[in-house]
Amino acid sequence: MPEKYIQNSPLFSLYKLTTPLLIQANDDDDTVPWEQGIELFMALRRLEKPAYLFNYTGEGHSLNKGVNRFHWTQKVDEFFNRFLRHEAEPAWMAVDEEGRRRSSAKE
Repeated sequence: MPEKYIQNSPLFSLYKLTTPLLIQANDDDDTVPWEQGIELFMALRRLEKPAYLFNYTGEGHSLNKGVNRFHWTQKVDEFFNRFLRHEAEPAWMAVDEEGRRRSSAKE
């Protein structure tokens, strides 16, 4: 791999990440390929970093459907409440993509 690619790609520096990350990757996004969000999320999970991903099917770079905007806003609020206010972990953070209980991520 070219050295510049390695230096500029965040994927090669994820081991340094200490902040929990909430990701939105939508399958109709014509600005950022949603696969990049999936790739970022999977790399973080492999490193046991606290990362959470939401994909809104049929949505682009911005959420247009009111129900999705409401859902995302609620999840962002819960995310900040958890990590900034140290409130209890919401149920959706405690399970993985398959609905299995997550092992404790390093936070």
